[in-house]
Amino acid sequence: MIRAVLRAHDTLTEWGTLLGAAALGAIALGYIFEVTSRYFFNSPTTWASDLSAYMLCVGTFLLVPRLARTHSHIAIEFLQESLGPRSRRLSRLFVYCISFLVCLIGAWISLNENFRQFDRGLMTLAANPIPKWWISVFITYGFASTALYFLRHLVSQAMGRGPEQQVG
Repeated sequence: MIRAVLRAHDTLTEWGTLLGAAALGAIALGYIFEVTSRYFFNSPTTWASDLSAYMLCVGTFLLVPRLARTHSHIAIEFLQESLGPRSRRLSRLFVYCISFLVCLIGAWISLNENFRQFDRGLMTLAANPIPKWWISVFITYGFASTALYFLRHLVSQAMGRGPEQQVG
């Protein structure tokens, strides 16, 4: 049962990676369209700048879980590399625990903000406003999914497995 949930988490992350890449591509296409319409047809858009801002947030938070899953996030490891095996393992446990807690708290705060935005009907301050929660829900997803990956790394490290033998 747990393995099925973890596989589903990995699959969702892969889909998020594809959608995140598409969101970043949408930024490029939006700017190309804006420049073309503004300078060649003297008809600027009202939506391209908004699209870029929204897709930057969406793309970032869809891609972050993949970074945590594959250990591609930024890490300063010179201290850990100077430690002995037991101390290195304990320091990794500590880092994964803190990372999990920080991401979990971020997800909780963001989730509460999503509900607040939804309840109050808050809209973005843009030329073409949309509900804020449409964008901020991706922040919640990114933090929550990343927290789960750090928890998985924590459990794997506690069980004595290396990064290549992660839980799931």
